[in-house]
Amino acid sequence: MNNQTDQILTQQPISTPPVKKPTSSTAVVLIIIGSIIGVMIIIGILSVMVTASLGGAKDKAKDVKIKSDVHQLRAMAETYYSDNKDSYTGWKPDQGILSDLANQKSTLQFVAKDQKIALFAKLTTDNNYYCSDEIHSIVVSEVTLDKGCPLPVIN
Repeated sequence: MNNQTDQILTQQPISTPPVKKPTSSTAVVLIIIGSIIGVMIIIGILSVMVTASLGGAKDKAKDVKIKSDVHQLRAMAETYYSDNKDSYTGWKPDQGILSDLANQKSTLQFVAKDQKIALFAKLTTDNNYYCSDEIHSIVVSEVTLDKGCPLPVIN
């Protein structure tokens, strides 16, 4: 090497970079990360609450489907009644609708004879049944096939 290079090397002291002390920007980053985690926790809690509330809506939707299926069966029975000399005797429920009821975790009980019909389907939201007969449809707590659907109580 030459003398100039040796002089430059000897003239510049070798120094180590200074150690950085934590600054306020580090605190800001920690606050932001904490805020993000807090928001994620709140979103998680809200999603659990929404999921729980939708569970009840799903059961109510099943009950609406069950009632609709019973109305369809009653309409089919009325058609059968008209086509068979004003008699329900021999009427059988449609197998497709019965399988729909089974998919909703419901069962159908019915009586169809002469000029009387009563259909009872188990609802999912409580221990009640949906009853439909030749007069009306109503939610009842017990099956009364021999009597049909009870008349609604008017207060």
